[in-house]
Amino acid sequence: MLTYDDILKDIGEFGRYQRWIILLLSLSGVTFSFLIIAFVFLGMTPNHWCRGPPGLLALRERCGWSLEQEKNYTVPLERSSSSSYSRCESYEIDWNATFLTCEYPVSLMTNDSGDFLRTTCKNGWSFDGSRTTVVSEYELVCEDAWKVDMSQTCIEIGFFLGALITGYSADRFGRKLCLLACLAGTGVSGIAVAVAPTYPVFVIFRILQGLFGRGICLINAVIAAELVGPRYRKVVIVVTQAAVSSGIMVLPGLAYLIRSWKGIQMAITIPNFVLLLYCCLIPESPRWLLTRKRIKEALKIAQDIAEQNGKSLPSTYKEIVRGENSSEEIKNPSLLDLFRTPQMRKRTFILMYSWFTNNLVYLGLILRLGIQGGDSYTDLLVVGAVELLAAILGILVVDRFGRRSPLLISNILAGTFCLLAACISVGALSLVAGGLMQLLPETKGTRLLETVDDVENIMR
Repeated sequence: MLTYDDILKDIGEFGRYQRWIILLLSLSGVTFSFLIIAFVFLGMTPNHWCRGPPGLLALRERCGWSLEQEKNYTVPLERSSSSSYSRCESYEIDWNATFLTCEYPVSLMTNDSGDFLRTTCKNGWSFDGSRTTVVSEYELVCEDAWKVDMSQTCIEIGFFLGALITGYSADRFGRKLCLLACLAGTGVSGIAVAVAPTYPVFVIFRILQGLFGRGICLINAVIAAELVGPRYRKVVIVVTQAAVSSGIMVLPGLAYLIRSWKGIQMAITIPNFVLLLYCCLIPESPRWLLTRKRIKEALKIAQDIAEQNGKSLPSTYKEIVRGENSSEEIKNPSLLDLFRTPQMRKRTFILMYSWFTNNLVYLGLILRLGIQGGDSYTDLLVVGAVELLAAILGILVVDRFGRRSPLLISNILAGTFCLLAACISVGALSLVAGGLMQLLPETKGTRLLETVDDVENIMR
């Protein structure tokens, strides 16, 4: 049976054409990294306090109060021993009363026992600082503070749905079509996020943006791996990961220059439309075409790749085109294929657990930067630089030691460091993931597995 690895030996396993395509695909890895970490800046919680009613605003103008005086007259301290103002309470005073003067209204703030009268914010909040965020836009503070975390959860829900839907769709309808659809969907939903009039609309489009964004990431990795020979798959995967790391380094600069969350959202969204234009020029995966028995189309693309690489496609392949008229039934993919056979089922569950654990650790540490305070700009720049170095180191390690051992050691080290940092539950998960890597086969130097039978028959 003709395989694409056989054709690559004649047209070039990693020639000029493949390198150019990989470079173009990697650019979308930069925009995907924005989706992962942008909320560190979009979801910052500025200092805030209860906004006064219209009567207070009129009194402030008449009395010439400064902002500090207004807060002193209207907002209690967080605690009696604190110097910071409460974020969720104000003094219970009828500021619309006509008898109010410009004097400090202490008599109106206390009851007969001398206790200060407090109430929750009834007129919304005022926010400090020159930066606008999702929190200030939709007033996600106090009783609604949980919605900040929900905003990031929604894009993770989108990532989950995207992995299921776009993965299947790419196998059913082709890599290129799904890639173009995901680029367009990410762009449109990203703009909708920026102009969403209400919080529910905002989170709905966050889910859609995550769904399409995850599709871009997955399909790019698949196309990149399918275009090159076995010896170079590790290189293209690491290159696409390096692009993600580069995006993490770029975003802090954008966020520093753009002070509006809507401006940041638009800046990380618009590039998807540019990517959509040039991705129209990327060919369909010949490997996928062969699995769909579209041999003539696959060989036509292979011929184009050969010419760009300064090679030629042997004429013997042209005789194979007659096989396209074979009466062999083309089996459409199904998610259930991952669980029908024992080896595929076992390896699917192991990899699902590994992905879950790795993402839990990674996102937990990255997104923690947005809530622990400090300089998030510098922190993320350092994170991106460390990831970039790790990606480069990954090429050397995988080339020398294969895939399984580095995965095992990485999970064990991650788990150990998390335990040392008192992240006990997460550390335990990583250690278990490291142990499960022993149950997976080593794939160094093997051809790309294309069918369930290939997975079942590889080293058990």
